[in-house]
Amino acid sequence: MSDQSQFCLDLLRENDPPLYASLLFVNKEQREAAAVLQAFHFEIGRISFLVQEAMPGQIRLQWWRDVINGERDGEANANPLANALLAMIARYKLSSDGFVRYLDARVFDLYNDPMPDRDTLDAYFGETESFIYHMTALVCGVEENTSLADACGHAGVATGLERMLARFPYDRSRQRCFIPMRELEKNELNAALWYYGNTAAHNEIIKAQLVFANEHLNKARRAIKCLPKKAQAAFLPLVISSEKIRKLETQDVALVLEGKDQRPSSMKLQWALWKAAMFGV
Repeated sequence: MSDQSQFCLDLLRENDPPLYASLLFVNKEQREAAAVLQAFHFEIGRISFLVQEAMPGQIRLQWWRDVINGERDGEANANPLANALLAMIARYKLSSDGFVRYLDARVFDLYNDPMPDRDTLDAYFGETESFIYHMTALVCGVEENTSLADACGHAGVATGLERMLARFPYDRSRQRCFIPMRELEKNELNAALWYYGNTAAHNEIIKAQLVFANEHLNKARRAIKCLPKKAQAAFLPLVISSEKIRKLETQDVALVLEGKDQRPSSMKLQWALWKAAMFGV
């Protein structure tokens, strides 16, 4: 294993132990590439947590665009994650356009523009979460087909909704709203009212997100069953999201809004991953 790939695994082990554990079930040949993808996903995802203003975040995203477009070779060689990402894209002949679209989609994280509707939210998850599932499946040797597109699409939305629920307190504190405006309006709320309080309308909106997440989980599982066995490893992160969604369904909405929800134990997540690795997602 290269030093760059080990860097990616170490990054995940320190910051997202369940996700790191899921990679241990991936065949060694594909594990390095899967780790690079997830490390890239983590690194870009945390930009909005590291910056106070949009411009520094835009600069970071542009740096990554330049790296992917081959415009910062010297800097990329000095950055272990960037170096590993470029090597992986070249090795598996992945299209760089998808990574640029991924970065373009993450611009939304930096601003306070409300999410207009469900279709826009699904498209955002499609360019981010679903894209990572798709690339992971490809490096695991899964061939392109309709079932793979369906599996990645639905898995990405389910995972995206779970992570959106997890970051509610942070987004509300920064006055960012990923809940589609049309859903807020149906419950007689607007973005400003969403940021504060814990009302019956807040409760209904969060329950609705969990319903949507479960719908996409079930559709993803049906599509995954149509894929070859080697595809299972690419979708193990979906197991983590599934367990977290199940736990969220037992929580009081106030705890979710305040970020005090109890996550599944590490042992429970590892057991769920083992079962999925052995018997299928």
